[in-house]
Amino acid sequence: MKPAILCSLTLSFCLFLTACGSGGSSETPTDGDITLPTPAPEVPSTPEPSVEPSAEPSVAPSIAPTPNPSTEPTPIPETQTWRLDWVAPDQRVDGSALTDAEISGYVIKWTNTTSQETGEVDVEAGVSKHQLELPAGNYQFEIATKDIYGRLSQFVTPQN
Repeated sequence: MKPAILCSLTLSFCLFLTACGSGGSSETPTDGDITLPTPAPEVPSTPEPSVEPSAEPSVAPSIAPTPNPSTEPTPIPETQTWRLDWVAPDQRVDGSALTDAEISGYVIKWTNTTSQETGEVDVEAGVSKHQLELPAGNYQFEIATKDIYGRLSQFVTPQN
């Protein structure tokens, strides 16, 4: 009994398609002609993706918000602070001893290497560091020791 039900359902389906004009033929069927539908091409089945554990972690790309570009340029500082440190010398250029009591101060010279602007600062004795506030730029510094007789040592360039 089951094959008969299957056959009648199939026949009903075929007749329905013919009545709808989906028989697959452009000819007009005549009485007694039954047009069978053309079977659809088989689509290969795609296997379901499976998730398997991996020994290596995967990193998903992240999307970070892009900052809005500033319409104003980044301001360039108008001045820079420079700090110079030194150790008081204990001998003169000729090799003779120089005590702290014989040092009356120091002279710091600076040169802006871009504009060639120069300057000089006197620093009192007993100080071993000085801070300068100068216009922004690149600088070269030199320092000399002044003794109580007003004599200057050679100017030396500080080490970074």
